[in-house]
Amino acid sequence: MIEKAVSYWQQAGERSKARSAMTEAIVQMRRALDLLSHLPDTPGRQGTETDLQLALGGALIAAKGHAAEETGRAYARARCLCKSLNDTPNLLKALWGEFVHYHVRGETDRSHRIAEDLLDLAGRQNDAAILVAGHRAVGDSWLHRGQLALARAHLERGLAMYDPELQRSLTALFAENARVAMLSFLSLTCGLLGFADQARVQSNDALAEARDSSHPISLAFALSVACRLHFVLDDADMVGRRAEELVALTTEQGFAFFLAMGTAYRGWSLAEAGDAEAGVDLLRRGIEGFQASGAAWTLPFYLAQLAAAEANAARFETGLGQLSDALALTQKLGVRWFEAELHRRRGELMLMARPGAAAEAETEFRHAIAIARQQEAKLWELRSAVNLARLWRDQDKADEARGLLAPVYGWFNEGFDIRDLKESKALLQDLWV
Repeated sequence: MIEKAVSYWQQAGERSKARSAMTEAIVQMRRALDLLSHLPDTPGRQGTETDLQLALGGALIAAKGHAAEETGRAYARARCLCKSLNDTPNLLKALWGEFVHYHVRGETDRSHRIAEDLLDLAGRQNDAAILVAGHRAVGDSWLHRGQLALARAHLERGLAMYDPELQRSLTALFAENARVAMLSFLSLTCGLLGFADQARVQSNDALAEARDSSHPISLAFALSVACRLHFVLDDADMVGRRAEELVALTTEQGFAFFLAMGTAYRGWSLAEAGDAEAGVDLLRRGIEGFQASGAAWTLPFYLAQLAAAEANAARFETGLGQLSDALALTQKLGVRWFEAELHRRRGELMLMARPGAAAEAETEFRHAIAIARQQEAKLWELRSAVNLARLWRDQDKADEARGLLAPVYGWFNEGFDIRDLKESKALLQDLWV
């Protein structure tokens, strides 16, 4: 019966390679697991089940998302089997799966502990391939917790250690190519740190690597993070282009999780282009799909996109409510990379919605600047400084405005074509008049 189970498993692998038909692959793996469940609980049966559960976890990430309950069950079962068998190499893989499951669900304290355990155990075992995964996991975790310098260090270390020969066999386990993922997250990290040119190069490299690999889930991953990067850089046209490709790819491949993200990005870009109602509708559909997968870790970010679309429709109070929800979620989840920008956006909307809200808005801008400085997020610091400097200019405080904005703007040495730096330069020139 083990031989028949393995046959189903092999059929699953061939199906997924031939047509990226993850749904069919998952059906075959479940059949194999069902057959194994009727066999005596021997080490041989447990070893076969371990391999199957790990493979199933990777397939479920593609089909249902990292945060899906079934994805978590597959990796949890694999971890239990590995401990029973004292199978450290596969335990490392199971830990990876549990990290990404809890990370995407927004259980950041739990996922961060797993990531550090993974990196520590991989180091003690001297497992080079899993060490890369460990640095990727810890770097990803620090990024979303708002510790950008730590994130950059781990992601760069993982990239330096990356060996395509060692990693090739693990792509199915990780769902996406590890180099693509690390380059993608490094691009977002560098963008937030204030290195827009480097960020765009890294994002383009991730996309090129994904296309060259002919691996659809890696391309979906790279496109989704590219959308996020260009949203951060306030480039609506590029977000729209990447989102269109992401939606087309994920619709064809049946990647529901990434399709939900692409739908949300399309909605925001439509709202920015002037079609606020269609944009709000797509954003709501994307957020619903994102939540349906069990994901939560970037929900505050998508709520901010929805708030921006509502503001484009002049529904300022609705947008403020969504930003308040996003901030409450940020506190609950501990996903702080977007926290400064949420405060800045709330201050901005207060000025639009409520006459006489200057003092409240100034508090929000100051809070945003303080958070950005703590995180070394120079892009967020600059953007918030522009808002506060404008407010002070309008209050005839030009000297204070210059004193705030000039040092932040002067720090930058690249990315002068992005909107934030153009607006900062124009505002400083105005303040000198």
